[in-house]
Amino acid sequence: MSQVASLQRILQIAATTPGNWKRFQAAGLLSADTGNGAILLAEDWQERFLHLPVVDKGTIRQNPGQFLASVDDIVYRGTTSGTEGRHFVYFADSQWDRMRLQARRRSLAWWGIDDTIPIINVSSRLFPVRPCDLAIAGKPSWELVDRLLAQLSMGPAVIRGYPTRLCDIATAVAGKKLPFTIAVIATGELLFDFQKDLLERVFGAPVINEYGCQESGISGLSCPEFGRLHLDSDRCFYESIDDRVVTTDLFNQVMPMVRYQCGDALTLHPEPCPCGRPGPTAILLGRVDDWVPAQGRKRYVGEVEMPPIPGISTYQAICSANQITLHVVPEVPDQSLNLQPLMGWAAASFGHRTTQVTIREATLAPAPGWQTCEPSAWINAITQGSWETWHPQARMPQGELEATAQLLYQLSHPGILSINRLPLSTWTQLQTVLQQPSSQDGAIAQITARILLFACSFMAQDPSVHQIYQNAIRRLTGSVPSSAADPPIHTLDTLIPTLFLPTSTGLEIWQNWLHTMDHDPIRPVSRWSVDTLTIQHLLHAFEPAVQHAYQRSHPMLPALRPLVSVLLGDLTFFAAQLGPWLLAYWFELLHQQSLPPSPWLQAPDDFARTWLTWRQQLQSDPQNASFASLQQWQEYRSEKTALTPEHHERIHLERGYGLLVQQKALEPGEWLPLLQTLQQPQGLSHHEIDPTPWHPILKALVKPLFTQGHYDLAYACLVAFKPPNSRFSAFERLASENNYKQPVLLRRSIAEHSMLQPDNSDLSVQ
Repeated sequence: MSQVASLQRILQIAATTPGNWKRFQAAGLLSADTGNGAILLAEDWQERFLHLPVVDKGTIRQNPGQFLASVDDIVYRGTTSGTEGRHFVYFADSQWDRMRLQARRRSLAWWGIDDTIPIINVSSRLFPVRPCDLAIAGKPSWELVDRLLAQLSMGPAVIRGYPTRLCDIATAVAGKKLPFTIAVIATGELLFDFQKDLLERVFGAPVINEYGCQESGISGLSCPEFGRLHLDSDRCFYESIDDRVVTTDLFNQVMPMVRYQCGDALTLHPEPCPCGRPGPTAILLGRVDDWVPAQGRKRYVGEVEMPPIPGISTYQAICSANQITLHVVPEVPDQSLNLQPLMGWAAASFGHRTTQVTIREATLAPAPGWQTCEPSAWINAITQGSWETWHPQARMPQGELEATAQLLYQLSHPGILSINRLPLSTWTQLQTVLQQPSSQDGAIAQITARILLFACSFMAQDPSVHQIYQNAIRRLTGSVPSSAADPPIHTLDTLIPTLFLPTSTGLEIWQNWLHTMDHDPIRPVSRWSVDTLTIQHLLHAFEPAVQHAYQRSHPMLPALRPLVSVLLGDLTFFAAQLGPWLLAYWFELLHQQSLPPSPWLQAPDDFARTWLTWRQQLQSDPQNASFASLQQWQEYRSEKTALTPEHHERIHLERGYGLLVQQKALEPGEWLPLLQTLQQPQGLSHHEIDPTPWHPILKALVKPLFTQGHYDLAYACLVAFKPPNSRFSAFERLASENNYKQPVLLRRSIAEHSMLQPDNSDLSVQ
């Protein structure tokens, strides 16, 4: 399809949205005769399109739901950039996502980078895109460098990140022999000449300049021959108005952005690139609001050249009305540095004004020095305390438990993220623990086994997961004798992996456990060993378990997407009663496989038994499952005693699940007031509602709300409907704390962070 035809199609789609209709009408873009109600463009629409008022991020942010054109095929969710919370969530469809990936694959191929070559995102907030990619989060430090070099030593790879962060690393490792690197991709910030020169020298690889703005459809990569930034015109129509980039995404049919001003400034080359590739090429000037006072006028940051300076590795300039502050890292520390070339550049760029120079050495943060603690204290911290408290403190035991502690830290606090596999450093740590003999100390043997079982959740796709499971079971066997007065130790930890192990393997584990329990002299127990580690184990096991379950065919599974939200809601509600009975139900749901009846699988109280019977009926015979049992329980108990708010909420929730599984429509007029009531302090529940278990219902309400014209409510449900992912969330928290962008040229009013932390050697020069 030609670009003109694509533009015409997206305009017709965008015109159906309230946010665009009046704008299009005012510009005369729409035909006065719409016939049977279809959207028709005026005959001279191409000319009128060029006079259509632009729309900016702030306008869309006020009422983003008014720009929704469809809710039928949403596969991508993103968040625009923005300071102080000034952003919005945008959505896109499957065709848009395919075109996005194709465009990236095509431009990477210019540099000989295909889907077999991993891209390592370093010290940024960039997530892996392809299965072979990975990301390393954290401030530039020697620990991060060691992780990066270990990954590079595994084979050819590409490094990608913010230029300032990459230059921090390059400055520190300059002169060292580094593993072969195919290329360095600089993204997220303007790339200056001195940065490109430094990165090429240190890594011995070409530097690729990347530019993108997902919500506007922009993507661009520099070409190998002439270095020009090529913009992908297959996906986007570009305009530059007063140096401000204005784009129209040609493929997002969910939330089309038409003549959208994202806040970036660039100029388009008037002539095509000599390399012969089609489409426009551009020179980036930076953000519209990012300018510096230079030569008596405002200049975009990208208009200022920052060349390599002899003897200087990297530098940062902070401009104010009367002063320039320069932070400098010399190539060779502790040697006299000729500052005249630098001062000459500053004078030529900003005019003669007071200049302050700060010199520092190229240093990276040292590897964390773990505070030591006794094994018993560490075990208590991870089993009885909060992991949000444990992670920042990171006290580590020494001796035979040290490797196990490091493994748990790497699993639960992922500084390295990959999509379908363990990072190299974590895999190596896992092998170290597996090769250690079982401890003679029962407590150490048990906790090591439990952490190996926890690791299985991260290895669900790996063929070796069953061997790891068996290794853990051997360590548990005989570590501490069971007491007749206590529940079986760590039973739940051994059963949790059955949620994602192959059905035959999981069934065998359950049958063996039930056989053992039936012949065990221990009397039945009402309370099982549940601690923080067990709960964390479950949270991480749900995701691979659900991914496996989606491959099976059963009406309950697609109807309750995202199923992981349902399981999390179950866990939250029944946490105090967690036992094999609940794990057994989840196993049967996820595997569509019945377990033999056993007294060990009986629910602990009348509500749990009623709930379990209802869920089992919904699973085995959805169309004939009756909600009456839960309703009757609610009515009966309400007569006897006041029900907890959580019980009321759960019963409403289960009714919604039943309607979804039975493929009955949810009426927004009924469910939205209910959700609002549940959230009000003076309402039914007197507690803050957790949106997680409501995700399937919120998802189901989007379409009827949109059809009825409640666009803002439909958008609100889409935003609230965010399937949880424990690993990505943990990585995102770490990245957001450490990996903000740090421009090398900025004016004082926006200089919130200095790239270089100066020492005390200051020079003031007039």
